[in-house]
Amino acid sequence: MKKSLVYGMGLLLCLMSGLFTGCEDKEKEKGNSAGFGSLEGVVTDEVTGEAIAMASVELLPTGRKTQTDEAGAFSFTDVEAGFYRVRVCKDGYVDYTTLELAVTAGSTVLEIIQMEEVQTDLQILDTNDTAMRVLYLEDGAQRGAFKIKNTGSAIMEWAIPKLADGWLGTFSKQSGKLAPGASEKIEFTIINELRLQVGENETVVY
Repeated sequence: MKKSLVYGMGLLLCLMSGLFTGCEDKEKEKGNSAGFGSLEGVVTDEVTGEAIAMASVELLPTGRKTQTDEAGAFSFTDVEAGFYRVRVCKDGYVDYTTLELAVTAGSTVLEIIQMEEVQTDLQILDTNDTAMRVLYLEDGAQRGAFKIKNTGSAIMEWAIPKLADGWLGTFSKQSGKLAPGASEKIEFTIINELRLQVGENETVVY
């Protein structure tokens, strides 16, 4: 059993698409459509093709929300026939809203969504100063460490949010500022007495 920290980097950008022309006619058509269908999709990184897990997915304009699983998949069942959009948000990625999707009674709409990672001057390094995205920790480890570096030309503020998972303890530092070219080592503890799930235990740190 392994534990791992996955690091994402970037700002949270919100892109809201405008209303399309002809919506009024489509709303009338939606009101006249009987029955229910479903909508399924997969969210991936547009560069690496890797599945994006734990992304927030909202079905507009219903307000229904769900999250992607480890395979990047999501689904909405019992969707009234009509026209909808899907909005996907994930820290470290640019928010994405689909064009209108038509759901018809008794059918399933399939949608593949590719998201763009936000570019940043914050670099995550291991203790050997090697750039990395995943830091693997061996079973029984009680602590770990990584480095953050500002590769840009301006002072950068950084922060590690309070984490809700049960296997990470405290960080030596959770926020601060980095001058251009500067780096800082961050140490953290692991709560061994809490029972871990079988397999990998993963936490995303931005």
